Amino acid sequence: MNAAVPTPTFLLDSSVLVKWIYREEEDADIALHIQEGFLREQWEIRLADVSFYELANALHYLGEYTPEQIVEGVQSLFAMELTIYGFDLLVLRAALDLCVEKNISIYDAYLVALAKRENLIFITADDKLLRKLGKGTPALALRDFPIKKDDRKKTKDN
Repeated sequence: MNAAVPTPTFLLDSSVLVKWIYREEEDADIALHIQEGFLREQWEIRLADVSFYELANALHYLGEYTPEQIVEGVQSLFAMELTIYGFDLLVLRAALDLCVEKNISIYDAYLVALAKRENLIFITADDKLLRKLGKGTPALALRDFPIKKDDRKKTKDN
């Protein structure tokens, strides 16, 4: 009897989510491929509630979106019916340790701690964060997400 292969499950950083809306960013095609894979049920995507604030903040500081457009962008994530993790004190405690150990923000550390606890693959486009995390963290650079050349071209064309 064959054991069921577990569905890959990703926790996305807001640096990836921004690329779903602001498609002129580098590696937006890869971020959109991840979104499309979720819609085709190839993998699961999960978010932390803090990611919505971070996304709105990033879009605001791009200076290209009205408040209404930012709200629409955030609402589009809710429409995808993703699993969203609410605040958790135990994750916060682990995140505070990561803040000190890796010299990273509590926002980033919270996502990393959540990914560790839930056994998720954390995907980020934040190179500075990845350098600080180093090896041994369940983090994947967006640019390193495995994508076939044909799929990448299809995503760019959309």
